[in-house]
Amino acid sequence: MNWLFLSAKGFKAAVNRMQLSSLMDRYSAI
Repeated sequence: MNWLFLSAKGFKAAVNRMQLSSLMDRYSAI
């Protein structure tokens, strides 16, 4: 079981989600 790879994948997905939500907030603020 490669838990390190899975956790890194999940971390990257979480970062992408945070960046996407902050981008949405920025566009809605305009």
